[in-house]
Amino acid sequence: AMITDHFLVTDRVAVITGDSRMSIPVMWASADRTTWEAVPLPVAADMSVRIEGVVATPTGLLLALSRDQRSTTFWSSTDGVAWTQVSELTDAGVEALGVFPTDAMGAGGGLIAAARDRVLTSADGVTWTDTAVPELAGDNVVAVTGTADGRIAIVSYVPNEYDSSVTVGTPVVG
Repeated sequence: AMITDHFLVTDRVAVITGDSRMSIPVMWASADRTTWEAVPLPVAADMSVRIEGVVATPTGLLLALSRDQRSTTFWSSTDGVAWTQVSELTDAGVEALGVFPTDAMGAGGGLIAAARDRVLTSADGVTWTDTAVPELAGDNVVAVTGTADGRIAIVSYVPNEYDSSVTVGTPVVG
């Protein structure tokens, strides 16, 4: 059995990521959305990582992998199969990866990486900039996205409770 964490379909590729029953991150890619190929994560087989998100960018895909609560690596791909590391945050354990709509950030859109106490934005996935962190109702970040008017929306929850909260901050772009 597998729990699907992320499902992404672009005009070129579809990618599904998740955790298997043994909590081992897994990823599949498909160019035709019919035939799926298991894709090895771009890290050593014995390295423990967590998939924090995969998003579409103007040049392909961006994948966020965290090794612990303090560091995250970002990987780019044009096909969902071959991945190249583009950046690493050694002081930020990202919990979610999202995007701004293109009309909020210009022609290419923008990227958002979020954790409980830190939010970063990037135009390219290589250079990340700290931005204002909205006050979150929960302790754990589940998802993040950007709005057309330049705000960051974060879904968070408190462990052992059944409610999630959505927090929308003040505009950070525009």
